[in-house]
Amino acid sequence: MENRVGLALFLLSLLIPYSGSGGYIRHDATADAYEALGAQPELQSVGWIGDKQGETLLGSCVLVDSLHVLTAAHNLFEYKFQKHRLANGEEVEKVVEERILPLGFLRVWFNQKNYEIVDWTCHPDYRLGTGPDLMLLKLNKPVKNTRPAQWGNSPTLPKGAKTVWCGYSPLMDANFKRTFGPEIKRRAGENRIDSSMAYLGWLNWGKPSALLLADMDHPEFKSMSRTGSGEALPLEYLSSSGDSGGGVFFPDSNGWKLIGIIHANRIRRDGIPFQGLYGAEMTCTELAPFSDWLSGAL
Repeated sequence: MENRVGLALFLLSLLIPYSGSGGYIRHDATADAYEALGAQPELQSVGWIGDKQGETLLGSCVLVDSLHVLTAAHNLFEYKFQKHRLANGEEVEKVVEERILPLGFLRVWFNQKNYEIVDWTCHPDYRLGTGPDLMLLKLNKPVKNTRPAQWGNSPTLPKGAKTVWCGYSPLMDANFKRTFGPEIKRRAGENRIDSSMAYLGWLNWGKPSALLLADMDHPEFKSMSRTGSGEALPLEYLSSSGDSGGGVFFPDSNGWKLIGIIHANRIRRDGIPFQGLYGAEMTCTELAPFSDWLSGAL
C-alpha cells in the first residue's frame, strides 16, 4: 500500500505538510453538517474503491450507469517517483514509471455491498500522472438501489458557481486541531469555482486537461483567499486523499449535475498569509470536454 498512499498524497496533497490525512472543513464547523450533506440522496451515486474486506480506502468513484463507475485514473495505478526541481527552485516528485494495480484484489463499494472490477478504460491521453485524470471501471453486476449521477449536457459554469464536492475522505479541521474519526463514510462540502485552467503547471503536465479550481476560504479573513471572492460558504471544504475520484456536483433547478471528478490539491507559499490550510487550492477534472470520450467508452 505504500506506493498507493504515496500516489494519493502526491496528487491530492501535493507539497502540503500535514500529519495524517483528511478532507478539510472550517475550523468553526462541525463534522456532522458535512456528513449530513454527504448523506443527501442527490449524492448516492458516489461510492468508494477499496479492498475485499472493506477495511482500506483507496479512493472514491461515481456511478455513471448501473454497470460503470468513473474515477480518477491515478487511483488505479502504482507509480515510481523521482525528485524534480522546478525553475523556481521548488522541489517536487515526478512520475517516471507506472503500472496498473492488480484489480482482482480491489472492490467498488455501494451501500455496504461490493462489486468486482472486470474491465477498465483509461482516458487515452493519461500517462505517467499527466493528462485527463479519468478512468472508467466496469463492474461484474449492476448496482441496485442506487441512482447514477446525471452527467450528460453538463452546464458551463460561471465563475463563482457554488458546487458540492463529495468523497470518502475522513475529516480534519483546516487548522489541524480536530480530527473526526476514520470511518469510511460519504461526506461532502461546498466551494465556489474560482477559475479554470488548461493544465496544471506544477505537475509539469505534457498534455492539457480541463480543470476547475477552487480554494479554501477563511470564514473571517478574506486576505487568505487566493482566487475568487474570498467569501467562505457555510460548509466550505478542501478535498484530500480519499476524495480522489469523487464527484463535483452543480445543484440547479433540473437536479444535481455531475460536472467534475476530484483530482488534486496543493498549497503555494508565495507571500499570501496562511492559517492552517486556508488559501490552499483544489481542482477537479471538468467532464464537459470529455463527454464524447465517456459516452463512447460506456
